[in-house]
Amino acid sequence: MKKDGFTLAEMMVVIAIFLTIATISFANYRSIDAGLEFERNVADLTRALRRARTLSIGSYYLEEYGEEFRGVFGVKIEQDHFILYADLDNSFTYTSGTDSVIERGYFGERVEAQTGEIAFRPPDVIVYFEGEEREKGSSSKEIQLSFNQGERIRTVSINSLGIVEIN
Repeated sequence: MKKDGFTLAEMMVVIAIFLTIATISFANYRSIDAGLEFERNVADLTRALRRARTLSIGSYYLEEYGEEFRGVFGVKIEQDHFILYADLDNSFTYTSGTDSVIERGYFGERVEAQTGEIAFRPPDVIVYFEGEEREKGSSSKEIQLSFNQGERIRTVSINSLGIVEIN
C-alpha cells in the first residue's frame, strides 16, 4: 500500500520539536538582549567621558556659559545614572542647580556603576578625579560597571592625560 503524506502522530512530533527549539531560542534571546543593554550602557558612559574631554579641549571660553566659565566639563557617575555637565562654578565637581547639565544617561535596571567624578580643564587637558588635579603620568581612575550583581564586569579607565578606555 502506497502512503502519501504524514500521519497525525508524525506531525505532532515535528510541531513539538519546533516548539522546543523556539522556546530555547526565545530564552537565549532575552539574556542576549540584556547583555547587549549592559554593553550599550558601558559604551554610553565611555562616550560621555570622551565628549566631556573633547568639549573641554575645543572650548576654553564659551560665550553661552558666561565670561567666568573656563571650559571645564565633567561627568558625575552615580550607581544608576551619569551626568555630563559644564562646570560653571569652576569647582571641578558637579554642583546641582549651578552647573549646566548637558546630558543625563541612565543605566539598565540590572546594571550598577561605581560612583565617581571626572572633570577636564583646558587647554592642555588637566584631569580632575573627585575634584583633585591629577599629575601627568599618575595613576588612572577606574570606574567599574557590573551586570546582574557581578555576573559581568566592565571597567572604564581614564588616565591622567584624559584618555578613556574600556577594559
